Order: sequence, then structure tokens, then C-alpha cells
Amino acid sequence: MADRTAKQEAKLDYMAFAVAGIAGGHGVMEYMKAANIASLGIGLGFGSLIALSGYRTTYNKDDAALGLVSSGLLAALRGKQFYDTQKTPYGVVAGAALLLAVRSGGYYLGFLKK
Repeated sequence: MADRTAKQEAKLDYMAFAVAGIAGGHGVMEYMKAANIASLGIGLGFGSLIALSGYRTTYNKDDAALGLVSSGLLAALRGKQFYDTQKTPYGVVAGAALLLAVRSGGYYLGFLKK
């Protein structure tokens, strides 16, 4: 059997890609519903950063700083919006981003296995 490289055996970071899709989708829906350009920018910008962090942590779990910072900021922004408006979509995005931030922090600080 041939030796496999690290890239072939790496498991995709599905959680980061799911949160990126949720954030981007929410931004697009807010733009379509209320023509809210700021929400579109936040959703697509943070969704892209989180997807990039998911790609990077797929191959190196030590490289979780981008995921920690971007998902933490997204959780703070959407959490504040949820607190102010009590609209469920903001809470869903904030909760998903918070879970990813906690997991990324665990990888970054070395609490979770690589």
C-alpha cells in the first residue's frame, strides 16, 4: 500500500464550513429582505474568513487563530444584534459562531487533540 501524504488523510473541518454557510446565507437573506448592505458585508466577509480558517485547520489544527478571532467577532456582533432585536436568526448565527470560537480556542490553546 502506498504511503499517503498528510493532505490525503486530513479530515475536512465541516463545522467551520457549516458556520461559514450559515453566516453567509444569513447575510444574503438580510440583504434580500431589508436591503441591509451592512449585514450582507458582515455575513459574506466573516463567512469567507471562517471558510478560509476551516480550510487552514483541515491540514493544521495548530492554525486555529483565524477561526478563533473571526468566529469570536461574528458571535459578538450577531449576539449584540440578537440581544437588541430578539430575532431568532441572529441568535442562531451567534450560537453557531460561539461554538466554533470555543472549539477553535481549544485547538489554539492545545486543550483539544490534533
